[in-house]
Amino acid sequence: MWPSQMIDGSRDSRNRRRVKENGASQLQPSVPSTRTPRSSNSPPATETHKLGPLPQIYASQFGWPEMVATVARVYNSLPLGVRATAIFAQNYGQAGAIDLFGPKFGLPWAISGHQSYFLWGPRDYTGESMIVMDDSQERLEQLFVSVQKVASVYHPYSMPYEHFDVFYCRGLKQPLKELWPQLKHWD
Repeated sequence: MWPSQMIDGSRDSRNRRRVKENGASQLQPSVPSTRTPRSSNSPPATETHKLGPLPQIYASQFGWPEMVATVARVYNSLPLGVRATAIFAQNYGQAGAIDLFGPKFGLPWAISGHQSYFLWGPRDYTGESMIVMDDSQERLEQLFVSVQKVASVYHPYSMPYEHFDVFYCRGLKQPLKELWPQLKHWD
């Protein structure tokens, strides 16, 4: 279904009834739409930040394959015995990119405290070994015994807040399941 059809309801069968007219069957809306049609070329109002060279609707996803490839290089450089490593993303966009592009690199599913990803919890990860995306060295040193900056993510056409460092962290100072409720955020 095309976006313009979703807006004006031209293909929405849930809100229609059959009417016989001149012997032909037609679908008509049973309740008039109160939506104001907008151009199918304009981005949703929530994705209109002008922080980079591209509109946010494109820039928010630009660089995802490169980001995942960067994380994969870190993950695949770990010794085989440490591959039970969690990949922690700060937001659902990063986590979704790992989950979408990661299988071709052999990456595990990402974990994140952002929005609905929080509900899936830390899975079976303990925090003993984690790749953490988009955080600060100082904050991570408060949480882990060992923190090492191992990569940076940057793409000239992505949103500026999608340029970040990647850390390899070991020895979470408290069990991940106990820390998990503090990681929830909905912004």
